[in-house]
Amino acid sequence: MSHEIAYDKQFIKVSDNQYVPMVLSGSNNCTEFTNGRERRARSWYPWNLGNKLVFSKEELIEYCETTRQNIIDSNNSKEKDSWWQPYSDANFGYWVGLAIGGTTHKTTYGRFKGIFETGCKKALTVEQLADMYVNVSVCNSYYSKSDQDELGIEPFYRRVETGEELLNAIAEFNEIFKGTNQRPITRFNGMGEKTPRYIRRKYFKTAKKDKVELDVKHYFTIVTPNKHYLVRKIKHGYKYTWYPYIKVRTEAEANRKAKKYGFEVKRVDEPHTFKV
Repeated sequence: MSHEIAYDKQFIKVSDNQYVPMVLSGSNNCTEFTNGRERRARSWYPWNLGNKLVFSKEELIEYCETTRQNIIDSNNSKEKDSWWQPYSDANFGYWVGLAIGGTTHKTTYGRFKGIFETGCKKALTVEQLADMYVNVSVCNSYYSKSDQDELGIEPFYRRVETGEELLNAIAEFNEIFKGTNQRPITRFNGMGEKTPRYIRRKYFKTAKKDKVELDVKHYFTIVTPNKHYLVRKIKHGYKYTWYPYIKVRTEAEANRKAKKYGFEVKRVDEPHTFKV
C-alpha cells in the first residue's frame, strides 16, 4: 500500500512564533537514480496543511491533535466487522499512511507530533540557513503545462533573505494568483540530505558535562579462569594481560560486567583515579 516516508525535517523560523514546516519526504512507491543506484525518491517540501505556509507552534500542535481525534472518531463510527481493529497511538502511522524512521506500523503518534514540537524548537531563521549555504525561495506549486496554459499562470520565483521578505513574497503571490487554485510553496536551494545533521551539530550540540577526578584506594577488575586479567572477549575466546586492565569503581558494576563472561571479580588494593 502506498504511504509517505518522512526522512528529516528543518523548519524555517519566520518570527518568534511563526514557522514554515519543511520536511524531507517522498512516496514509498516512487524511485529515483542517485549515484548510479535506484532508491526511493525524496525532496524538501512544506508540510501540506492547505493553502497556508506559515503557522504558529500552537496551530501545528492543534493540527496533530485534530488529526488524531478525527481518526479515532472515524474508526469508532465504522461497522465492527472482521476487518475492524481499534485505533492505537502505537501504530498511528498505519492510520495516516506515514512512516518515520521505520514502517507505518512502528510510527507512533508521539513521533508524528514530535516532528512539529522538535521542528519548532530547532527551527532556523532565513539568515541562519544562509550561513549554512542554504537559500530560501517562494515559488509556484507545480502544475502541468496544460494546467498552466489553461489558467494563464505565469512562473513566480522570489528568493528571500529575511523572514519579513518571506512573508512579503507570500503576500505578493497570494495577490497575483487571487482566485486561482495556485498556492505558494517554499523551496530550499543548497539543502543536501546531510545538511540538517551539520545544522544540528552547529546550533544544537549538547555541551558535554565536565568530568571530575575521583581518587580511590581500591578498585575492581575481572580475572579469567587462568587467573589472568581480562582485556576483552574475542570471537574464539578472550584476550588477557598480566596487569589489571578493566578498572571499575564498585563491585556491583564489576559483577555486571563479569556476568556476561562468566568470569570472577577481583578487588585490587591500590590507588586509582577515575573520571566521573
